[in-house]
Amino acid sequence: MKKKEIENMLNGIDDKYLAEAIGSARVTVKPYRKIAAAVVLGLVLLGTGTSVLAATNSTFRNWIRSFYVRETHSDLGKGIQVSEVKEKKDSYYLTLNHLPKGYQTKGNDTSCYYGADGDTDFFTVAYFHLQTDFTNILPMAKDLENYQTASGTVYFASSKYEHRAWLLFEQEGYMLELRDRNKVLSREEIRRIMEGATVSTEKPSVLYETLEWTEDLQESYTKFLAKYR
Repeated sequence: MKKKEIENMLNGIDDKYLAEAIGSARVTVKPYRKIAAAVVLGLVLLGTGTSVLAATNSTFRNWIRSFYVRETHSDLGKGIQVSEVKEKKDSYYLTLNHLPKGYQTKGNDTSCYYGADGDTDFFTVAYFHLQTDFTNILPMAKDLENYQTASGTVYFASSKYEHRAWLLFEQEGYMLELRDRNKVLSREEIRRIMEGATVSTEKPSVLYETLEWTEDLQESYTKFLAKYR
């Protein structure tokens, strides 16, 4: 997903998803199925400001920063320039070791899995590399729970129309999001998917796109949420 596409979604340009905040019923995936997988499509219910993943979580702040200094010379004079050096870290790849029976992708798009019951029978996954704090809210969510897996911590939210789950891996800010927009999966099935999800530095047979979550995107999403409070 391109950065501009994400920014457009955050700023509410695609009104297709505003219906989520007023309780629309079942939705159909058409050309937007890849965009629908992204966390940035979440809208906030009017008057609700609860963050699903707290920004104070120490895992989000596990980036080591260092700086180096060098001389600088110009027509104006001489001085120094201090630059930040970000430590290069290994890239981690997502593997889903459990998928519900009968669900499969179409073509090379691994963000959406379809069942046998038409356009409304699907769920989406998105794999994020968090470079800063992260906030996402499921509109009209009635409950929120969390539990541990061998790979990290899962947060699960449910509303009248949708299940949504986030798995924060232990490895340096990587996160999986699952959206069951029409509640075609049971809670137990979603839990099995999350419990089977792992990350590794070795490339798997199925390669999921890594979406980079940046400070600019977080700031844009926060401003968008403020419009609905």
